[in-house]
Amino acid sequence: MAQDAGKERAARAPVSPFVIGLLVILVIAVSIGGMAYGGYRAGVQQRAVAAATAVANEVQLQFRLAAQDMQIGQLGVAAQRLEFVVRMNPDFPGAAQMLAKAREAANGATLRGGRLTDAPMPVEERLSPEQLFNLLAGAYQRGEWPQVVQRAAALKATDAQHRSTSVDGMLFVGLRNRGIERIDAGVLELGLTDLEHAEQIMVLDNVALQRRRWAALYLSGMTFWELNWQLAIDNLSILHQLAPNFQDTRSQLRKAHISYGEALLQAEDSCLAREQFAAALLIETDKRAEQQLTAAEKACAQPAPAGAIAVP
Repeated sequence: MAQDAGKERAARAPVSPFVIGLLVILVIAVSIGGMAYGGYRAGVQQRAVAAATAVANEVQLQFRLAAQDMQIGQLGVAAQRLEFVVRMNPDFPGAAQMLAKAREAANGATLRGGRLTDAPMPVEERLSPEQLFNLLAGAYQRGEWPQVVQRAAALKATDAQHRSTSVDGMLFVGLRNRGIERIDAGVLELGLTDLEHAEQIMVLDNVALQRRRWAALYLSGMTFWELNWQLAIDNLSILHQLAPNFQDTRSQLRKAHISYGEALLQAEDSCLAREQFAAALLIETDKRAEQQLTAAEKACAQPAPAGAIAVP
């Protein structure tokens, strides 16, 4: 009986505060661990989507660059680009067929009738190398840079050694000038391709390097549009400092600040949102942005709710 009474008293004894504390800590730790793992998985999924998007964009870009390489006779470079495209996406439309043509042409076969963007020139194909050179020189003197690139490529396909130094010099100038013209016209990727090919012949001058940097910053900013607002803003901000009137850099940077601020507000990160709206207003005043800034300032003054999620 005494033994049973002792067991009953032990069962009724209060639980030690130390034990309760340990249990609470354990529960909190498990909860935090679950939240951290959930955030980790979400981050992994987001990075996977971003990586897949970047790869898809790179595959499309390399295919377009390969087409340009084929056009100016850079067959080996085109084949390398197409091998990357086929390796990353075997079903990419037209890549396998173009790769076969590039390999065949690089091994000595011609690409007559197979130029991707040039208009057929059946009469000029029957011209001698010297006649083709004269046509090239005439286009060069007139400053017709697309014609210079096209005729230099035709001459190289006919006789790569004919006045090669002069041809390479005119091809460089044609590619360099056409690249700058394309970039200034907003055809950024093709302009960058021209400058890349020109640099394979000769070192680019400061003006061409400047245009290439501007175009690269703009494209980088737009690549991260809606995917990572901070990276988009970083690239466009640098470009805005260097060349605020390049393309629509000014307005796009302002849009990026506002869009990022709105995303931060939705994530209940009002203090960072306030910074984005303020930055947008520094570029251009706008009543709606002013209202958004006021709302963000008021929300920022309030205690931050638990579980707020940062927005990239």
